[in-house]
Amino acid sequence: WGGGINKFDYSTKKFTHIAIDEAFMKNVGWCMTKDKEGILWVGTNGRGLMRINPRTGEKKYYENERGNPKSLSNNVVMFVFESSDGMLWIGTGGGGINKFNRKTEVFTSYSKKDGLPNDMIQGIVEDAQKNLWVSTANGLAKFKPSTNEVINYFEENGLQGNSFNERSCYISNDGKIYFGGSKGLTSFTP
Repeated sequence: WGGGINKFDYSTKKFTHIAIDEAFMKNVGWCMTKDKEGILWVGTNGRGLMRINPRTGEKKYYENERGNPKSLSNNVVMFVFESSDGMLWIGTGGGGINKFNRKTEVFTSYSKKDGLPNDMIQGIVEDAQKNLWVSTANGLAKFKPSTNEVINYFEENGLQGNSFNERSCYISNDGKIYFGGSKGLTSFTP
């Protein structure tokens, strides 16, 4: 906890430390993904979304700005996912999901008030029809980005339970989706 990020150089066999923040609790990277352009995106525990350009070492933070609805909705980022159309989807620890347009640097947030079952996002995968499947701390959502339509599923719909584990999601080559939860594994083909 609180150790930031470590980058390993295969040629020198040494690690380089990359700090997220000086504050111990904010110096946590919950998740990372590398986008199609080679940029590294890090979900942090209090510093929002961190962008690292591995070629230059340049870092940039995207954080919630109170009163600005076009900023990140919550500074705890649990999951970062790049969809097939190149959009970044940010799952937050209390602010729902955020669509991030990298060209305009604008966030669009979707939360419980927009139909999600819960604002604590645990994982995101995309199916062949370009729907996002979003696991939360209380239910699973099928989110259609083209229309913002949300369909929620719960234990009574056949899920292992309503609570899902952090970053415990996978889509196989044949399109079957898996989510790990507090009572086992949920798997289905959409």
